[in-house]
Amino acid sequence: MTLPLAIIIVLVIVIVALALWNLNIYKKIQSFSNINEKISNLNVLQDFIDTIGKDMSVSNKIQVINDIITEKFSIKYSTIVIFNGAEYVIKASNVDAKHYDALKNLHNDFPELVKKNSDSSYEFKVSFLKRSKRLTYFLGLTQDGADSMLKIVDFYTGYNKKPKYIEYFKNVSKKEPKKPVILLFDNELTDKTKPLSKFIKNIRLDKENASDVLTNQLKLNISENLFVVTHNLPTGKEIAEIEDLYNETVLSQVIDGKTFSRDKDCDKSKFYGKWDFAKYISNNYETIDFCNFKPLLQALTEIVKCYR
Repeated sequence: MTLPLAIIIVLVIVIVALALWNLNIYKKIQSFSNINEKISNLNVLQDFIDTIGKDMSVSNKIQVINDIITEKFSIKYSTIVIFNGAEYVIKASNVDAKHYDALKNLHNDFPELVKKNSDSSYEFKVSFLKRSKRLTYFLGLTQDGADSMLKIVDFYTGYNKKPKYIEYFKNVSKKEPKKPVILLFDNELTDKTKPLSKFIKNIRLDKENASDVLTNQLKLNISENLFVVTHNLPTGKEIAEIEDLYNETVLSQVIDGKTFSRDKDCDKSKFYGKWDFAKYISNNYETIDFCNFKPLLQALTEIVKCYR
């Protein structure tokens, strides 16, 4: 046996020994992680028990439990849905909270969209799609961005060699869709680089006519029960995001010494983002002016009524 070969054999033995040692360490770390996870789950269970034992309405308990779920498990979006014997209704949610809170504030004006119960809880007759890894895996619907909107259209129209799922489900169920599906965009029609303008261009509709319809009516039927909707433009603006429907008092709100920024890459020590902004809206919806949301909510109501 030559010396170089002996050295190689020794090195291989050392590498194998180190690999086995690392595997042992990894198993121990995993064991500790599992213990910590079990402790965390027990703490969450204790929080649930404490909440159930509190003297508050069932609706408030459900909302507190929803908050515990999102906080303890670091879940950004969560929705609790309850079957009341006749239909499934959303009892607590932090998905697109600011939209829900506009409905709460204006429930008397838009009964087709929201109902206030005798115990002061709310039953929402609309829901927001919760993007998930499962939808990404099976349908290619990404968790961020507007490209998923185009894929939804493809599943209705069969464009881009996609399966026409709407026809498949109609044939299998022998039924027509019961509810409309609505794609909501910021009103940025005049900017060709923005999602809504790109969307109109790519769904193979007459761009000029589609833009005119959306400008005047805020809604457009694409196919079957699929609609695209945008919000109204605040006075003096040619393009706007939905946050622009809030007045300057709300947009300039200071929270923990920070001001609101829509920039994802903003300095977190100086600014807070859309998620914290939505939480502020949720906590203060009773005193916030949602009047600028009325044209948008009216467009949604008209879709619900007409489709019915």
